[in-house]
Amino acid sequence: MAEVGYSNKSSREPYQCCSSSSISMNDSVKSDNCATGFYGPKCEFPCRHPNYGELCQLECECKEQYCNHITGCQEVPDPCSSTKRSSTNEAMLISTIVFTLIAVLQFSAYLSLRFIHKVK
Repeated sequence: MAEVGYSNKSSREPYQCCSSSSISMNDSVKSDNCATGFYGPKCEFPCRHPNYGELCQLECECKEQYCNHITGCQEVPDPCSSTKRSSTNEAMLISTIVFTLIAVLQFSAYLSLRFIHKVK
C-alpha cells in the first residue's frame, strides 16, 4: 500500500508519492533551491497566479495578465492618459499658433491703416 507524504510547510497538495511506508524531508522534492519565481521537482514551473517571488510565497494583487511570476505586479502605462496628454499638448500648440497669427495680422492691419492715414 502506498502512502502519500505531505509537506509540513503547506497543506495545499502532496509533494511526492512514494511506495515506501514513510518519507523524510531529505527525500522530498524541495523548491528551496529553485530560482525566484519557479517551483517543482526540477524548478521548471513558474509560480501560479496569484503567487510570485521566492518560493512562490508572495501574492499579486493585480490582474493575472499584469502579474510577473518573478517580480509580481508590473506597472502598466495607462494608454488613455498618454493619449489625452498628447491631444492636449497638440491642441495647445495649434491654439497658440492660430492666436499668434491672428495677432500678427491685426497688428499688420493696424500699421497699414495708420500709414494710410498719415499719407493723406
